[in-house]
Amino acid sequence: MNKAAFDTYFATQLAPTLGFGDVVILDNLSTHKSAKAHLRAAAARTFDELWQSIGDICLLFGPEACWNCFKANGYTFD
Repeated sequence: MNKAAFDTYFATQLAPTLGFGDVVILDNLSTHKSAKAHLRAAAARTFDELWQSIGDICLLFGPEACWNCFKANGYTFD
């Protein structure tokens, strides 16, 4: 699977099944890698480090940036 195929799968199969509050964490499969690979760059090696890294990454993106991303990809109802 390449990045284009993964993006299509995510948009057409996975995303429509997600509900409010669901969390998706991608592993180290090469198709998941992109220019913003913050979690991989954190190189967390313990469960606590992983969750701390996820929290830190979440702080990088404000609500408006998240909303714009979802809206641009057709995941909003407005």
